[in-house]
Amino acid sequence: MNAETESQRLDLPSLDAFILKALDRGNPFGSNSWVTEAGFDALYVRISSRFVNSEHLWPILDLANITADNPGGGAFTALCARLRKEWPQLHLFVESVLNDRFASYLERTGFVKLNPNIYGRSFFLPSAKSSEVRSGCNT
Repeated sequence: MNAETESQRLDLPSLDAFILKALDRGNPFGSNSWVTEAGFDALYVRISSRFVNSEHLWPILDLANITADNPGGGAFTALCARLRKEWPQLHLFVESVLNDRFASYLERTGFVKLNPNIYGRSFFLPSAKSSEVRSGCNT
């Protein structure tokens, strides 16, 4: 990463600061940002409401662009487990997965593969507080 890119990254909010601000605003129409998070080179997220399998849900953390520092090194597993513990009200939506290995991981760990005709290659995990609680984030 060059000095200019590093400088720009330092101006980004942390994932937790972004979530806190978005939830405090209570805007179901969404907030989005590139954020910083340990283990990730790039992470673009949204807090939004959305219909998932005909059910309107809020708040959903959309993980829209994910680039791990070390793919397969456990950063997403750690992030998912932390989110489930510290932000149990958040449903997780992983958008437009391009990597086959990551898609297999998501299904193996409790994420539901959504209808590709509606959602593309996206995956969903109900909130830890949901009545549909799945284990989620297990390896």
